[in-house]
Amino acid sequence: MFINPLDAGFLFGYDIGVISGCLIMPDFIRRFGELDDQGKFFLSSSRQSIITSLLSAGGALAQAFTSDRNGRRGSILIWSAVFTIGVAIQTGTTFSIVQLTIGRFIAGLGVGALSAIVPETAPKALRGAMLVLYQLQIIIGIFLSYILDLATHSISNSASWRIPVGLQLLLGLILLSGIFFLPESPRHLLGTGRHKEARGVIAALNGVPEDDELVDELVAELDYAIRQENDGGKATWAECFSARNNLWKRTGNGMMLQFIQQLNGQNFYYYYGDTFFQSAGRRLNPFVIQVILGGVSVIGTIPALVSPSIYFDVID
Repeated sequence: MFINPLDAGFLFGYDIGVISGCLIMPDFIRRFGELDDQGKFFLSSSRQSIITSLLSAGGALAQAFTSDRNGRRGSILIWSAVFTIGVAIQTGTTFSIVQLTIGRFIAGLGVGALSAIVPETAPKALRGAMLVLYQLQIIIGIFLSYILDLATHSISNSASWRIPVGLQLLLGLILLSGIFFLPESPRHLLGTGRHKEARGVIAALNGVPEDDELVDELVAELDYAIRQENDGGKATWAECFSARNNLWKRTGNGMMLQFIQQLNGQNFYYYYGDTFFQSAGRRLNPFVIQVILGGVSVIGTIPALVSPSIYFDVID
């Protein structure tokens, strides 16, 4: 049940990592770069930034428009299809950097909406672990994209970058087909008045009958949270830093986590590691170094699987 939404994390990570190697592949540079004074093709820093950052820009816009209206399953179905279209545009481009960036943007719209169902369908006891597992899937996706870049970078034609980029078509189709086997989010079902369906999903997720006390307890808990959300009215940004219920601490914890994530510099080597290591000298194979760093990231993420429940209890 959790493999398919987690596969969305793999897709997101793969699309982040795969572009790093493409940026230094000769055929990619020849097609989407510019000529310098000596008649050699190069990718300017501005073009590199546009190619890499549009994925994030697209992902930041996507989720809110469809999750409540179409449900979590419907939203994943829609954005899986959008992602697949974006990858097809990228793979099919020839010499147009505009087409390439449009494809990156559309793919970003897709992957940006694909994580919503994991925390809402996971059993409460496993919710923290499932969120960490989603992050692990992102790291694994990045790692495997580096491996594929290493395997194809020596090809002299466009297959060097079309193969690793185009592989996402297959992955997107797998995710798209798998959505039909997933349940809808219980929270969404309760929020739209479909209580019987919600009870069935909650019972199935927890492995108990629909008339079990645990189902009653979880339904009541979700109902209460939905009512509180609906009755709470509009909130201001200032309330995020209110002393009421220690909201400022929770906001600070969330901000600090994201701050530390950016401060450690991992996003730099995810996107530009190959370019950086290539400029460091010919003795260093940037593709090999990226594979090594990707493997270290995977190993470093695994220990977090054993501690998320403790962390979330403390942060509460």
